[in-house]
Amino acid sequence: MRTEANARPLWWLLVSNFVSNSGNTFANLAIPWFVLETTGSAARMGMVVAAGTVPMILVGIFGSAVIDRFGYRRTSIVSDLASALSVIMIPLLHQTIGLRFWQLIALVVLGATLDAPGRTARRSLYPDLISMAKMSTERGNALFMTANRTAQLIAPPIAGVLIAMIGPGNLLYVNGVSFVIAAAVMALAIPQIDVHGVEKTFRGLGEYVSEVREGFRFLYSRSTLFWMLVSFSIGTLIAEPIFSTILPVYTRDVLQSPVALGLIFSALGFGSLVGNLLYVWVGERLNRSMALFAGFFVRAAAFSVLLFSPSWWVIAAAIFFSAVIFEPINPIHMSVEQEQVPPEMRARVFGASTALMMCPGPIGILLYGFMLEGLGIDRTLQIFVILNLLVPIGMLLIPSLRSIERPTQSGTANA
Repeated sequence: MRTEANARPLWWLLVSNFVSNSGNTFANLAIPWFVLETTGSAARMGMVVAAGTVPMILVGIFGSAVIDRFGYRRTSIVSDLASALSVIMIPLLHQTIGLRFWQLIALVVLGATLDAPGRTARRSLYPDLISMAKMSTERGNALFMTANRTAQLIAPPIAGVLIAMIGPGNLLYVNGVSFVIAAAVMALAIPQIDVHGVEKTFRGLGEYVSEVREGFRFLYSRSTLFWMLVSFSIGTLIAEPIFSTILPVYTRDVLQSPVALGLIFSALGFGSLVGNLLYVWVGERLNRSMALFAGFFVRAAAFSVLLFSPSWWVIAAAIFFSAVIFEPINPIHMSVEQEQVPPEMRARVFGASTALMMCPGPIGILLYGFMLEGLGIDRTLQIFVILNLLVPIGMLLIPSLRSIERPTQSGTANA
């Protein structure tokens, strides 16, 4: 008997994820400002920010096997509630008995450690809700990315206004409430979905280590997933540092305008949002391999505009257009993962994949920082553009990336 489509749980998960991601954005702005306001030390602010990044990588690698056993819905609820407690404790301790710096570091590390499983759990549960809604993976995943990009676009200015109005400490209370709301939506609006192999107890440390390894072995055994992971990781290493390292120096030394930096970042945010909305509309008709190559090539071409030192609006227009073309690779990657990864292994594979893609980021930031210091902005940009143009050329040499197929009627796609 054919079941009717039920899209309500999918939309409610998007709401929960939007609220949770908005809360993370609030924290990303409020905590550094809180440290500066309470300590006056930029060095301590940097230590706190760095302390919050490492747990996300480690949990992605070593904690995802636990998520597969604990259950996706339950993990998301517990993660958001625990994150709420950890973030509220920062202003609460500061305003009552006092907050030492090591305690602040500990709470930030704890919050990041608790938040990462919730993100992975929602991603792992989402394919079942797409199926329940009888929606295509392309449209469902484009909606997921659209909700994420919308949160990243509107939450920062809201956070900035709230910091000015109520202060960073009180914004952290708002952040805590947002996590509670996200947990409540998940608990009340998302049904329990039983997945074979999930929510079973471990029989020992050996089994846990074996399941962690199994996630990495699975990634290596699937050619399309493996080479997409390699391509995205290289992109994280050689492309993503432009936003945290190269552009700030470029706008200072060449454009001589911090306002231009903000406008370029706004163009990036709007382009990413438009790219996802377009993919919601046309995603099912796009050739996945062509979209992947076009995304990497157009992004590299857009970066090359910087070599000619144009006006800020030319750079912003190039970044906007590249984001529109590049952004569909994210829902494509999500779709391929969901099609190839067994439900009982989602957290292990999704978590490991995300962690491995994040790892090269700090290395790239350091390398470009040293290049900017030693070679200057012009030579660094030349190296940057050449490296990014080589990536799509190298991808064209990989057979599995030239034929990223959709599932056949039997439900399988090329590995």
